[in-house]
Amino acid sequence: MLKIDLHTHTLESKKEGKTRNVSKDKYYKVLTENGVRLAAITNHNVFDLVQYNEFCDYANDEITKGGRLLAILPGVEIDIKCTETEDEGHIVLVTSNRNKDIFNEMVLKWTKDSSSEDKIDINIVLNYTRKIQMFYIGHFLKEHQNLTLKTMKYIESKVENKHCVFYEPSNLKKLGILTNHNYRGIIGSDVKDWDKYPAGKLPLLRIPIDSFEQLYLFSKKDQPLIDTLLNKKRKVSLDLKIKNDKKKIIGEDKAVLYEDLNVIFGNKGTGKSKYLEAIDEALKNQGLATKYYDTSTAEDELKSKLKTEQVKREYSKLVLIATDININIIDQWSELDPVLLGKYIEHYTTREANKNRDFLTANFMKDPIKIKNTHYKNEMEICTTIQSFIDYLSKLEEDKFPTNKIEYIKNIIELQSHNMKLFKDRLLEYYSSKLTFDYVKIIKDQTEKKTNQIALPGSPRLYSFWENRKELFNEFAKIHNLLISNSFQKEPVMLGNLSDKTNLYLREVHSPFSDSKTKDDGFSMTLSNLKILKKVWYNLEKNLFNNTTIKNAVVELKDSIKDTKFSSLNDLIGVKREFYTEEHFTYEPSSGEAKMILLQEKLGEKSDAYLLDEPDRSLGNVYVNSVILPKLLELSNQNKIVVIVTHSANLAVRALPFCSILKDYDNKIYKTYIGSPFLNNMINIIDDKETKDWKHESIEILEGGKDAFLERGDTYDVRD
Repeated sequence: MLKIDLHTHTLESKKEGKTRNVSKDKYYKVLTENGVRLAAITNHNVFDLVQYNEFCDYANDEITKGGRLLAILPGVEIDIKCTETEDEGHIVLVTSNRNKDIFNEMVLKWTKDSSSEDKIDINIVLNYTRKIQMFYIGHFLKEHQNLTLKTMKYIESKVENKHCVFYEPSNLKKLGILTNHNYRGIIGSDVKDWDKYPAGKLPLLRIPIDSFEQLYLFSKKDQPLIDTLLNKKRKVSLDLKIKNDKKKIIGEDKAVLYEDLNVIFGNKGTGKSKYLEAIDEALKNQGLATKYYDTSTAEDELKSKLKTEQVKREYSKLVLIATDININIIDQWSELDPVLLGKYIEHYTTREANKNRDFLTANFMKDPIKIKNTHYKNEMEICTTIQSFIDYLSKLEEDKFPTNKIEYIKNIIELQSHNMKLFKDRLLEYYSSKLTFDYVKIIKDQTEKKTNQIALPGSPRLYSFWENRKELFNEFAKIHNLLISNSFQKEPVMLGNLSDKTNLYLREVHSPFSDSKTKDDGFSMTLSNLKILKKVWYNLEKNLFNNTTIKNAVVELKDSIKDTKFSSLNDLIGVKREFYTEEHFTYEPSSGEAKMILLQEKLGEKSDAYLLDEPDRSLGNVYVNSVILPKLLELSNQNKIVVIVTHSANLAVRALPFCSILKDYDNKIYKTYIGSPFLNNMINIIDDKETKDWKHESIEILEGGKDAFLERGDTYDVRD
């Protein structure tokens, strides 16, 4: 963003202190590093042509080497007196580099017979300067050496072009007051110490001006120049579809937007918000990313950040558990009856007398054989499917087949015959094995009865019994470990600054369930269901090694899991979000603060375009001037499209937008006019023959009318 400084000192010319002395290289370095592209050397009552030429030559050499641009203008700050208004003070004169020699002669004539303490009559100055183009910048609303409003008006009456007379207040606040009341204001650094250059007091110029001639034409709102400068910025033309709240198209319009600051203003009921919504849709249709801020929904949008329904719960953040709970293990678990040790003793005691039974067991009942019927059932399903397909084919017409119909069906029947044979073989195998197994089992049992022998006990043995119980214990341990874990807090997110410069943060805490938790702690399940589950879990914990009661405890757990729809350890984690300040106090932002924070967030996110519906509402001028306006100008300097709907002159006028869009509602017809603060002419975007005056419309709509505007002028004492 361009800065201009038309009030710099390079010499100690009035016993002002040696810190005003500066070398040519430091002068260039300080100004360019602070973003100044146009500057004027304005020492008190002195214009040193030799020094001026040296400074210009040095700057030009640096630019040739690839350095930053800096144009330096000749000027002077002189002590004047005005007999007509009985006033005296300081005025800064600045002219073009082309006039440096003539200007040098003028200053020498004014000061030839005067000491540094003498005041020069303003009429002498005006008589000489009429010959060349000149800016007259009078001290105004400053701490000392001010010129009165009468004197400034007197100067305006004596110069050919009033646009060349500027009022120089002491700070940006006073500059804003002057600008809002249509006074041409400007501020220079008036630097007193080059180690403490006051770059922050300089206003930003919205249009890239880098010469006296451009600034001179711009100050009188020269149409060709402004068009040229504006066209240096890329612009987009949009065809808009205006929609109502139900998203139905109710009209069409157009928009022209610059990759810079664009302001939409107008009276209530002129369709500004719908126009902005249509711009948002049109930009997205062109593939541009947008950020949309609506002050009417800002508070609700900020509060929505506290919602946790969609927040991902992660049990691994709270406790070191490799896998989630396996509900199937619990659901399918059943107790095993372990074989008693006495059964093994009985078996081995009678082992020698049981060799025949052992032979049967070793050869026919090893492990014992478990015959499955899946094979023959699969073959049966295949046969049924093929038969259905054959029936379907027999009904099709001849021309539907890729080959001969009869031959095709014949091949299918052969396939069916093959599968039927497999089906029969599988079925015989199954029933043969089953009959053999049942027969051997009968012989085995009869052998035991006849010989009074005890067979080798099968499963489950003690190890299998323990493994089965351990499987249930492991699942329960995951729940237990999670419930006794500590809370986990994610890295806080800084949302923005409150008006008192305090930062506001968003904190997110993940906590395991406990009886002390409330609904505000953000669990996905109801607290009543969680309490039921916890009670059942602890009951199972007490009965985990009780052979008498464990079965009932497991049944109770299965029923509770089914009834409560518990499915994951994450169901046991609550997520709570809250706002807090950097002092770690929980904080609930007011309505205005919510808008403040959300607006900062929108402006801080990366996007191609930023669309803001009344961003200044409820925020106050101080905050808008110190925080919002600089951010908007920063984005526009990055060639972002910034579009603002506003009722405030603070943004619509003081920000000097590249494009001003006036929305009007006349005779039941919505109209759109486009122009800029640099020109008074605003053109109907549909009918270019219809125009409005930007200055008049701004005063009427943004200032409340001319009478209210002038009353404020009286209040601030900036009127005749």
